[in-house]
Amino acid sequence: MPRKPDTPCAGCGKLLYGGKSALPPGQRTCVDCRGRARAGSNLGRLCAEAECPKPARSRGRCKTHYNIVTGNYVGAVEKDPERERARLRIKTHRRKDWSRLTDVTPEYEVALRAKAKRCPLCQVKMTDEPYLPHSKETDHIVPRGAGGTHTVGNLRVICRTCNLARPWDGSDYTGPVTLWAEVA
Repeated sequence: MPRKPDTPCAGCGKLLYGGKSALPPGQRTCVDCRGRARAGSNLGRLCAEAECPKPARSRGRCKTHYNIVTGNYVGAVEKDPERERARLRIKTHRRKDWSRLTDVTPEYEVALRAKAKRCPLCQVKMTDEPYLPHSKETDHIVPRGAGGTHTVGNLRVICRTCNLARPWDGSDYTGPVTLWAEVA
């Protein structure tokens, strides 16, 4: 049977789990009250802002009002609609641009996976079960993030362990790179 909180906090009255504590039940405090006690004289006080029911933390204010006063409040910053539209336009353009630079069909990728039996890098026998250390994963010789394309000349199937160990820029590959592997 699960335990239920049964001991009230000495600072705020919130129910706590009994557990093993050196303090008697009337003197136990919750994490928030212990933090306020360490912060100083704000123990049991509410935020200094009008009608804010939250407990005071630093300089007599709750966390939200303290961040507003000091200028660290993220919610107060409004996003520029023009800039947001431009960001989404660029994101969509990149996505469409990647899709135009491919000659790999789903059938080709299935055939490539079926043909691959051993990892060309570590020679381990690969499995079709996903997310295992030796499962088959499609790899870009020149990674797409480093300017590579999703083309037949830039694809291979390697094991998951080798794929995760490769650097992001593909600098570990020493073999021949086809003309269509890199974007000009």
